[in-house]
Amino acid sequence: MLNEAQDYEAAVTELEAAVRAAPDFASARLNLGNAHRGQGNFARARAEYEQVLMLMPRTADAYFNLAILYLDVEPPGMEPLKRYKTALTHFDNYQARGGRDDRIPQYVKDARKLIDREERRLEREQKDQLRKAAEAQKAAEASPPREHHPPPRCPTPSRARASRRRRLTFHHLRPKQPGTVTRRRVRCPGAHRLG
Repeated sequence: MLNEAQDYEAAVTELEAAVRAAPDFASARLNLGNAHRGQGNFARARAEYEQVLMLMPRTADAYFNLAILYLDVEPPGMEPLKRYKTALTHFDNYQARGGRDDRIPQYVKDARKLIDREERRLEREQKDQLRKAAEAQKAAEASPPREHHPPPRCPTPSRARASRRRRLTFHHLRPKQPGTVTRRRVRCPGAHRLG
């Protein structure tokens, strides 16, 4: 009754108490699964429906509710296509066990539409990825390879500390007068003075 009024929180509280009192009470477990489904709690709803199937393997109602669960609630980490196909499997199991419901043909039709839509989306996504990969390869082939020139290395401060005597100076030759050569000291840019 609380499930029908969509007061799922109160329904969960009462039905959990009923299940604690009588763990083999399949009807209470089935309704508890419905209350969890109403709250959007996929894992708990599925667990209750599976408990019903363990208690009453021939029951059809648990399969119907599992199918609706897979259509209504998105379980974390499950691909939509797998979800919809699982729902169809549960509807088939429901009907194979003698379950009758006038809404089944519409549910199955909706699930098949969702499967078709998801398959088309995945196909478009795959085509887009292939197109982008082909464009990237074509662009890579069209552009000439760039030569990589590392920046000129300058002694790091730790290297400078290791060789205090050199003080990071380099000698460059510069003509003073035609025919003579003198030396001049140059500091490496960005190097630290050592003291």
